[in-house]
Amino acid sequence: MSEQICIVSPHEKGFWQADIYLEGWSEGIAADWFCTGKIGGTKEDIIAKAKAVYPDIKIDDGITGICIECGCEFFDLESECDDCGGIVGDS
Repeated sequence: MSEQICIVSPHEKGFWQADIYLEGWSEGIAADWFCTGKIGGTKEDIIAKAKAVYPDIKIDDGITGICIECGCEFFDLESECDDCGGIVGDS
C-alpha cells in the first residue's frame, strides 16, 4: 500500500485547500477527502485542519505556479523565477 499524503495548494478564489489521498497520489486520480480553509487563511491553518482528521498524514506542497520562460515549477506562490527571472504564472 502506498503512503497516505495530503497535498496543500492555494485555490484561485483566495483560500488554501488540502487534498487527501489515502493510497498515495498519482496523476488523474481524485482525492479521497479534501478540505478548504477560509478566504485569506494561511497554509498553516489548512495543514492543521487536515491533521485534525488525519494526524499522521504526510504533508506535501502542490505546485502553485510555473515559470512561463523556463518551465520551472514553484510551490510557495512566487511571482518571479529564481532561475531565469521570468514571470511565474498560475499552474
